Amino acid sequence: MTGRRVLITGGGGFVGSHLARGLARLGHRVTALDSGFDAASSEQLRDVTRLVSSLTVEALAASNKDFDLVIHAAAVTTSPEELGQTDAEHIKRNLDLLLDTLHFAQRKGVAELVFVSSSGVFSPDDASECLLETTVPTATSAYALAKRGSELIVRGAASTALATVTIRLGYVYGPYERPRATRTGVSLVRLWLDRAERGDPIIVRTPEARRDWTYAGDLAQALVSALSLIPRRPLIHLGSGVAVSDLELAQAIAANLPTARIEVEPRQETPALKPPMASTHPLPMIWTSLADGIAATRATLVGA
Repeated sequence: MTGRRVLITGGGGFVGSHLARGLARLGHRVTALDSGFDAASSEQLRDVTRLVSSLTVEALAASNKDFDLVIHAAAVTTSPEELGQTDAEHIKRNLDLLLDTLHFAQRKGVAELVFVSSSGVFSPDDASECLLETTVPTATSAYALAKRGSELIVRGAASTALATVTIRLGYVYGPYERPRATRTGVSLVRLWLDRAERGDPIIVRTPEARRDWTYAGDLAQALVSALSLIPRRPLIHLGSGVAVSDLELAQAIAANLPTARIEVEPRQETPALKPPMASTHPLPMIWTSLADGIAATRATLVGA
C-alpha cells in the first residue's frame, strides 16, 4: 500500500486528522473532508494534499479526483441529549453519513472502503476478561446502535468491486485532542494532563477500571498493516492491546509531570465498565509505549 489516493471523511476530527496526517507522511495522497477546518486543524494537516470543507461527500461528486481508498471516520459521538436530538435522529444522522460515503465510493469505482467503528458497540456484560472480534456486541445506546448498524451495512456492501473493512478503536489518546461539536468529550489522558498542567489534582474515581490505550500517532501505520493482511479480515480490533487501570494511568501521567498530584476518590456506586478491547490476531507492529505517548501528547498541549 504505497502512493495511494485516499479520501478520509471526518478528516478534521481527532482520529480522522491523525489518520490523514499519518498516511500523508507515509507517502499517500490524502484528501481530508470535514464540515470545517479551523486554523489549528489546517496547520496540523499541512502535509495533507487537499482539505475540503463540506458536510457530505457530495461536494466531491462532480470532481475529477479519483480515489483508491475511502476511510469513513466521520461520526457524531456527542450524545443525543447534549445535541437536543432524539435517539432516532442521532442514529439517522450517523447512518446517513455512512450511506452517502458508501454510495459515493460505489459510484466512483473506489476499490476499498474502511469504516472506523468503536468499542462503544460493547456493553459491560459482553465479556469478563477482554473484548475480541468474536465477542457479540449488545450495547443499546444510540451511538452504539449506529456504529453496530454501520458495521453490518459495510460488511453487506462488500463485493468483487468494493472491498470493505471495519476497524474498531478502543481508547485513543494523543496530540491535538480537543472538544468539537460532534465530539465534546476528551480522553482521560487529555483531561488529566490538562488538570495537572493547571496545578489541579488528578481525580481518580474508578481506580481499578482497566482500559486499553492506543496512541493516535500509531493509527495510520496500524491501518496500513491491517490492510496488508492476507487473508484480509472484515473486522479488525485496531489497538495496542495495552491495558492499564485508571490508577496506573494517573501514575504514568504523574511520572511525566512530577508536580502532578493524584487523589483517589472512589465513587460510592462504581459504574459497570467494559473490559479492555484486544484482538484475536494482534497486528505485527511496534506500538508507542504509554510513557512515550503521554510525553508526546504533553509536548503539544501548549497552543493545541
